[in-house]
Amino acid sequence: MQEDNMEKSVEFQTEITDAKSKLLITIGHELRTPIAGILGMIRMLNKLSMPVQAKEYIYDIKMAAEHVLSLVNDLLDTAKIESGSMELACVPFNLKYLIEEALSILSYQTSQKKLKLIRFFSDDLPEHVKGDERAIKQIIINLVGNAIKFTEQGEVGFAISVFELQPHSVLIKMEVTDTGVGISEDKLAFIFDQFSHADNSYARQQGGTGLGLALCKNYLDLMGGSITAQSRLGKGSTFCCMIPFELPQDSFLPPQQSVELDPRLLQAFCPERREENTILKVLLVEDNLVIKKVHLALLQELGCCVDVLDRGELVLNRLKQGEQYDIIFMDIGLPDCAGTTVAEMIRQWEQRQGMPAVPLIAMTAYLQQEEHTRCFDAGMDAVITKPVEMSELRCILKNFSDKKTN
Repeated sequence: MQEDNMEKSVEFQTEITDAKSKLLITIGHELRTPIAGILGMIRMLNKLSMPVQAKEYIYDIKMAAEHVLSLVNDLLDTAKIESGSMELACVPFNLKYLIEEALSILSYQTSQKKLKLIRFFSDDLPEHVKGDERAIKQIIINLVGNAIKFTEQGEVGFAISVFELQPHSVLIKMEVTDTGVGISEDKLAFIFDQFSHADNSYARQQGGTGLGLALCKNYLDLMGGSITAQSRLGKGSTFCCMIPFELPQDSFLPPQQSVELDPRLLQAFCPERREENTILKVLLVEDNLVIKKVHLALLQELGCCVDVLDRGELVLNRLKQGEQYDIIFMDIGLPDCAGTTVAEMIRQWEQRQGMPAVPLIAMTAYLQQEEHTRCFDAGMDAVITKPVEMSELRCILKNFSDKKTN
C-alpha cells in the first residue's frame, strides 16, 4: 500500500511539473511575440530623424525590452530543463562576434553605474566554433549581468582563452570577475540552486529571478562543461567556466560578407553595386500586424520585392495561380492553420506538379527543439526565431540563393 501511494505521488508530481512546463512555454511564446514587435519597432524608429533626448529614451526602451526578453528566455529554459526536454544545438557560429553582441547588451548598465568593463581575448581563440549559440549568449549575459548588478564601484572583468586545443575540438576557459559585494563562504555552496540569492536583502534591491546561475550550471552540464565560483565577502567574486566546443570544418563556416555574392543579392549587401533585375522576390506570411510591419521593413531594406499574406490557405492558392517566389518566410502560428500544415501541402503539390521546391523558412517565437523538428519534418528548410535580426535574414537569403544558383 505504501509503495502504491509513493508511486502515485511521484506520478502526480511528474504531471504537475509537465503541466507547469507547458504553461510556462505557452506564456513564454505569447510574451516573446510582442517583445519581438517592440524591438523591431525600436529599430525602425532609430532610422528616423529625432532629437538626441528622444534617441536616448528609445535606447532605454530597447535595453528594457532586451532585459525582459532575457528573463523570458531564462524562464522557458528552466521549464524545459525541469521537464527533461532541454536539447542544445550544435551549429557553427562566430564566437568573438557573439561575445561582443552579448557584452553590448550590458554596456548600458555598466555606463549607468560608471563601472569599467575590461575585456581580454587570447590571441589563439578560434573565430568559429560549433555549439549552442543562444545558450552561450545567455551564460555570458547572466554571469556578466550578475557581476554588474552586485558591483557598485570598481570594475567587471571578462576574460576568455584556450585551455586545451585538439584537432577537432577546443576547451575554452571563460572567467568573469568583479569588485562587488562578494559572497559569504556559507552561501557559496548554494548559489547554483534555483531561486537562490547570496544576499537576499541586496538581491531584492537589485531585482532578478534567482534563476541565472542555476541556468548557467544546467547549460554547462548539458554541454559537458563546468562552472566554479570563488568569492570573498566585500572583495568581489570570480566565476570560471570550462566550455567544450567542436571545431567546424572550413566548408561549414557561416558565410562571410567578403564572399562573392549572387548578383540578385548585390542589392541587399552592396547598395553601391545595384543592378536592374537583381531583386529577390519574397513571400512573407504573417498575421500579427506589428511583426508583419517589422519583417516587411527588414526584407525591403535588404532589397527584396515582398508580397504579404496573413493566412495559410492563401499561400498555396497564390502558388497555384502561377506566382513564383525565390523564398517564402512563414509564421508557424497562423490563425487558420499551422505553418507546418501549409508547408506539407506545398511540398505535396510541388511533387505532384514536378516543380522544384521553393525554400520555406519558418518564423516562430517558440524556442523548443521539438517545435523546430516539426518544421523540418513538414518540409521546411530553416527555422529562425523571433525577434529576427537583420544578420539572420542576410544569412538566410545568401544561403538559399547560393543553393539555387548551384
